[in-house]
Amino acid sequence: MDFELSLSSYFINYIRDYLLDRELDFSLLDGFEDLLGQTGDDFHIPVSTIAEFYNKLVTITGNENLGMDTARGFHFESSGLIVLLMLSAPTVEQSIKALVQHDRHFDSAIDVGLDIQATHTTVSTSLINPTNIKIDQINEYLMAFLHAAFTKSTRKPTPLKEVWFEHAAYKSAGPLEEFFGCPVLFSQKTNCIIFNSQYLREKLYSANPSLFELLSQMMRGFSVGDSGDSKFMAAICREIIRQSKSDTPNIDSVASSMALSGRTLRRRLADHGYTFQEVKNLAREKKAKYFLEHTNMTLLEIAYELGYSELSAFSRAYRSWTGEPPQVFRDS
Repeated sequence: MDFELSLSSYFINYIRDYLLDRELDFSLLDGFEDLLGQTGDDFHIPVSTIAEFYNKLVTITGNENLGMDTARGFHFESSGLIVLLMLSAPTVEQSIKALVQHDRHFDSAIDVGLDIQATHTTVSTSLINPTNIKIDQINEYLMAFLHAAFTKSTRKPTPLKEVWFEHAAYKSAGPLEEFFGCPVLFSQKTNCIIFNSQYLREKLYSANPSLFELLSQMMRGFSVGDSGDSKFMAAICREIIRQSKSDTPNIDSVASSMALSGRTLRRRLADHGYTFQEVKNLAREKKAKYFLEHTNMTLLEIAYELGYSELSAFSRAYRSWTGEPPQVFRDS
């Protein structure tokens, strides 16, 4: 049950297709060539590796809008299951709700949100990301992909009001604003597209009701899993970590997100010999170890990231989980 902030390996396909479309030699990606053959719905790649992959290609090509251009030239024949699910949905609203519900099984580093108001709708993505990783190209890819996918599948431009990015402005917003057709704002609290809520009712010309139902059943199987499957426990840990970013997860909120009742989740945890509080502690331990091993964050920063107001509280908790202080793990 190793905790790892990861993205679908299909991100590699998107970069591969960008290179092929421009007849660029794969040997340019020194150190990353082996990744090009490691794609599939069962393969997941650390978000840091994908970010490094994008950043290396930006340096090679000089294209500071690589994320946007990768999405604009997206090859739908290279899609994984989550994109096929989205595109087979009958309407924009059903497509987005399917993404929100099921993307966590493929992109554990991404938290997808949906806020529907009377006049406007916001679809947001936020990467659960160690602070020292430069992810601006991934942020821009995600927003550009949503815009491109819905524009192509509805045959109508997404009626965008604004697009937000978490990262700070580092270039002219002109090319992005031309692509999105609306103002683009940086240094925002999340990455999101904001559009007219009437667009949710638009039908997708890529809709395939039979495929949508089949894939939806498959996705529910990923959530429910087998009580003897360690992937089920890992999924619970990831969901607790995902919810911890903006709220305090409880057994009912975690169960609901996994299409289970609180009673069923409690019983399945008992089958594994855990209480919900023990799994919450396990999730925090895994997240703490990830930051200790893969980032330069201070112990105090990690404590805040895990929801502790004081370093001493985090240190006591970590010692109760592992029997040693956090600095020992970092130094090992």
